[in-house]
Amino acid sequence: MAKPRMPRRLRRILWNTLMMLGVILTLLVILEVVLSRTHWFGARRAYVRPDPFLRYRFEPNATYWFHEENDHPITGRINAAGWRDRTRTLSAPPNTYRVAVLGDSYVEAFQVERDSTFTLLAEDRLNEQSLQTGSSTRFEILNFGRSGFTQSEEWLVLLQDIPQYEPDLVVLFFYPGNDIRDIHPKTADSSRPFFSIKEDEQLILDVSFREERSYKLRRWLNPLQRRSALISLVVTRLVTARQARRILTATRSDMESQRLPPHQSLGSNQPNQRYIDNYALCKRLISRMVEFCNGRDTDFLLVCMPNAYRLDEFKELQDVDPSFDRHFFATDLAQYAASLQIHFLSLQEPFETAAARGQDLRWVHWNYVGHGLVASELGAAIVELASEKP
Repeated sequence: MAKPRMPRRLRRILWNTLMMLGVILTLLVILEVVLSRTHWFGARRAYVRPDPFLRYRFEPNATYWFHEENDHPITGRINAAGWRDRTRTLSAPPNTYRVAVLGDSYVEAFQVERDSTFTLLAEDRLNEQSLQTGSSTRFEILNFGRSGFTQSEEWLVLLQDIPQYEPDLVVLFFYPGNDIRDIHPKTADSSRPFFSIKEDEQLILDVSFREERSYKLRRWLNPLQRRSALISLVVTRLVTARQARRILTATRSDMESQRLPPHQSLGSNQPNQRYIDNYALCKRLISRMVEFCNGRDTDFLLVCMPNAYRLDEFKELQDVDPSFDRHFFATDLAQYAASLQIHFLSLQEPFETAAARGQDLRWVHWNYVGHGLVASELGAAIVELASEKP
C-alpha cells in the first residue's frame, strides 16, 4: 500500500521555512565572527561568571577585551586565581613583603594595560629601588579589585580569597561615591550582596539576589556569553541600560532640586539621612576587616580616594551649597582610622596639588598619569610600613 504523500503546498511551506532558518543561522554565524574579530559596538565575549556571594567573578584564565575611556583597546588574560593581576603563588617568595589591595573599578583598572595599573607600577618601582639600594626585600602587590565592589564584597573577598596568600598588609581603597551609594539596597544601582546591622551590632548577610529572575537568567546564559560575542553584547546592553536609567533618574532629581549629590551632602550642613546611615555601614564593615586582620597579625591601610579634586568641581559644588567641605571624607576617615589604630593615606591633597599644576589625571577613571601618581603615594606608604615590620 503506497504511503500518503505530503501535500505539495505543505512541502513548499516546510522547504521555505527551512531555507529561511538556514539563512538566519548563516547570518548569525557571520555576525558572530565579525563581532568577535572587529568588536563592533564594544562586542566581546564575557570573561566573568556568576558567583553566589559576589554576584559575579572573573573567569580564571579568560582573555579580555576592553575599550572604554582609553583611545585604544586593552587586552590581556585574567590570572588563574580569577583576578586581573600577574600570576601569584600562594606562598610568598623569601624576603617578600606582600600587599593585598581591595577596591572597585579604580583598582581593577581595565582602562589601562595591566602593567600600567598603580598596583603593578608601585610593585615594579619598589623592587627596582630595592635592587638599586642592595636591599634583600622584595615586594608583591596583589590586585583584588573588581568593578562595583563596595565594602560588602570587599569583606567577603577578605574572608574567602585573601587569607591563603598570607599578606603582610591589606590596603582598602575607599571611593565615597559608589561605596556609600551601593552599600544599601534602597540606593544601590543593582542587585548584589548586602549587609545589615542587627541591634546587637552583628552583621547579617543578604544574598537574596540569587533568587531573582535576572540572576538565574544570567547563570543560564553565562556559558553562552563566554562563547559568543553576540549574545554577550545583547545581554550586556540590556543590563547596562537598566542601570543607566536608574542612575540618570537619581542624578536628574539632584540637579532639578539644586541639591548636592547625596554622598557629597555628607560634607555639608544638610546631609542626606539615608547616606548618613549608609556611610555608618561602610565604616562598620571596615572595622570588621580591621578586626579580622588584627587577628592574623596583618597590617591595615585605609586609602581615601579623591572624589572631587579640581577647582571647577569645587566651585560647582559650593555654588549649590556654600557649606560644602571638599575635605570632609579625608578628614573624617583620618579620624576614623585613628580610632581603629590603623594606617591612613589620603589621595585628596596629592590630586588637588597635581590638578592645580595643570595635570590631567583621569578620563572617567584614572588615566596613566593618575595611576602613576597613586603608585608613588602608595609605594611611599608601603615602604614606610615595611620598614616597621619586625
